[in-house]
Formats: sequence, C-alpha cells, structure tokens
Amino acid sequence: MKGPNRWAWFALVVCAIPGCHGDRKPPGTGASECARRYFEALAGRDWPIAYAALDHASQKSCSLAQFSQRAQSFHASLGFEPTAAIVWACEEREADATAHVVLAGARGSNDHRSKEAVMLVRSENGWHIVLQPNFGRSMKR
Repeated sequence: MKGPNRWAWFALVVCAIPGCHGDRKPPGTGASECARRYFEALAGRDWPIAYAALDHASQKSCSLAQFSQRAQSFHASLGFEPTAAIVWACEEREADATAHVVLAGARGSNDHRSKEAVMLVRSENGWHIVLQPNFGRSMKR
C-alpha cells in the first residue's frame, strides 16, 4: 500500500486501539454527586439539606442547630456569595472517597473561588459526607 490508502489504514488501526476514543472514565458510584449536592446546599444556605448529606457519626456528634451555626460561619468566612459548586476531582475507593470542590461566585464585579475538600464514606444507603472537626470554626482564609 502506498500513498493515502496507507495513511487511511494506519488511522483506522490506531483508532481501533482501546483508549483512542477519548477520556472514558468508568462511571462513579455517587460520591461526586453527594459532594456536589452538599456544597450546593451550603452555597444556597439550605442547612437541612446539607445536614442530611452527613454520615451517621457526624450527625450524632453535631445536631442540626449546631451544624446550622457552623455552616453559617463557614459561609460567611468565604467572603463572597457562592453561586456554583463544581466537583473537579473525586477519588472513590472501596468504602471512602475524597472530593475536591470549587465554590464559585462573585463579590461586586470580581469573580471569586474557594477550593474545598471533603471526605465521604459509603454506607448501605449510599455516600455521605464526613464532617471535619474544624468545619465552620474560626479560621483565617
């Protein structure tokens, strides 16, 4: 084979190789979606929805009223009004996961972003957020 036909066959063979069809990651099992819903609820100040995403141990150690106060503090510490929660990475393992989320929004005419990370655990009811002990505590950002 000579000329254009050889290149056509070469392209066909290369595209038939596994992995040539773009970045096809295996579908997740829901950890990313859980993290997104949690941060969307925090961004929207919907504390009961965010609280419902917590794992049983976190809910046992922190009541809805306590969580609401800490969530308000977290929200205020951002320094801007978040309008979007974007999960840019989520590593799922057997029974736990780590999600990296960017909260995006604006203050005045400036765009702002805050990078957040959250741990998740899987139970028989799906994925849940593990509330970190320092969540909503006074911290400098």
